[in-house]
Amino acid sequence: MAEHGLVGVGVGMVADGEIVWREGFGYADLANETPFTPRTSLPIGSVTKPLTVLGVMQLHERGLIDIDQPLSCYLPEFSIRSRGVDLNRVTVRSVVAHTSGLPHDIFLNASE
Repeated sequence: MAEHGLVGVGVGMVADGEIVWREGFGYADLANETPFTPRTSLPIGSVTKPLTVLGVMQLHERGLIDIDQPLSCYLPEFSIRSRGVDLNRVTVRSVVAHTSGLPHDIFLNASE
C-alpha cells in the first residue's frame, strides 16, 4: 500500500464459489481515520467494462448480434446529442472499443 500510495484496500478470497476470507486494510477515509473494512462501499469504476464486453462478444459468437451493425439495430430508442456523430454509423464494436465518437460525458448530454 505504501509503495503505491494506497490509503485503503479490501481483499477477498473465493473458493468453490464461497467467500472464505475477506479483510480491509488502511482507511476508507483517511481524514476521519475511518477504517477500510470488507463492508466499505466503493464506486464501481470501470470494473463492468470488461464484463460487458465479454457478454457482448459471447452474444456475437452465438450469432445473436453482429457487432458491426449500428447500435440502433439493438437499441432503437437510443438517443443522444452527439456533437456531429452520425448515430447510424455508431456500431456495437465502436462503442465497446471506445471509438464511436460519442461524448465521454454521455449522462450530461443524454436526451430524454
